[in-house]
Amino acid sequence: FAQEANQFPRIDLDVLPNGRLDHYAVNGPGIVHENMDDETVIINTRTGAYYTANGYASLIWNAIVDGYPESRIVSAFAAAAIFPADQKIVERFVKSLVAERLITRSETGETGRRGDLRVDGRFGTLAPVLARYPEPRQLIRLDPVRGINQQAGWPHPPATNDVGSQASVFGSTS
Repeated sequence: FAQEANQFPRIDLDVLPNGRLDHYAVNGPGIVHENMDDETVIINTRTGAYYTANGYASLIWNAIVDGYPESRIVSAFAAAAIFPADQKIVERFVKSLVAERLITRSETGETGRRGDLRVDGRFGTLAPVLARYPEPRQLIRLDPVRGINQQAGWPHPPATNDVGSQASVFGSTS
């Protein structure tokens, strides 16, 4: 070995965030949705479950469908100062959509929408909630007069030990 040490060139790399990981898309053709005023009904045709997203939940769903990245949706809510940023309400709602396999990270590299996304305060501070309902066959079996939850009404079954037949709610603050 020679006395002098060989020096390798120093390379400084800046790691930039991958913008594509911030985009989501509807999880395939088995997920269908329809907007009605300030509500979106989402059906997973693979499992038979259906969901409702009202108010801000519907707005977030439609922003994702329209190609807005999660960071832009979060920024729009932060600019409107509707929810405290430290509670990460929008991020938790997006995670609930992923957990239910309604959306998936987009790997296509799409850049998404370029226009501004604006959020107004028309729904107050009502946190976005994804309500999940069982298969429609289970709903059809409910008696709309006697087989309902007296406080929630139809299509919510009475409180019983059968937790699987009740609607479950995702994205709510707990």
